[in-house]
Amino acid sequence: MFTNNLNGSKDYRALLSVRPLSEQLAGGAVRTLRGLRAASNGNTALYDAVLAAYQDSRRNWEPGRINAVVVLTDGKDDNASDITRDRLLTELGQMQDPRRPLKGIGIGIGPDVDRAELTAIAKATGGQAYIATDPTKIGDVFLAALSLMLCQPPTCQPGDAGG
Repeated sequence: MFTNNLNGSKDYRALLSVRPLSEQLAGGAVRTLRGLRAASNGNTALYDAVLAAYQDSRRNWEPGRINAVVVLTDGKDDNASDITRDRLLTELGQMQDPRRPLKGIGIGIGPDVDRAELTAIAKATGGQAYIATDPTKIGDVFLAALSLMLCQPPTCQPGDAGG
């Protein structure tokens, strides 16, 4: 979850630890995610949250698993944070390791998402961005994003169906 000063001076808070999906489901992840609500008085701390999630996922990367960072946002970064877009993209680029692929998948929901921003962030990791301007179409967007996660190198390369 991310917004300004959400966790002390941090602009993000981890809601679920890194675990296999089956363990997440058994542990109540769906209930946790259903309980999420947009912050009505906060800014979108997208850059801070993406960098923290990617760093954590890089540390927790596991061979033989689908490793991905999925970010859902309803806006563009408008937070007065320490990190700029250029710095975020540079740091994401520096963390790439073809032997340990970790795609970033951006999912934008609603009309306030900056498509170019979300796309640039996802592309820096070999991932993709998906936009659902109509929130009722989010199911279609999730299916498209799942197809990217299921298509992992070396079997699938960027540009392949689903990759």
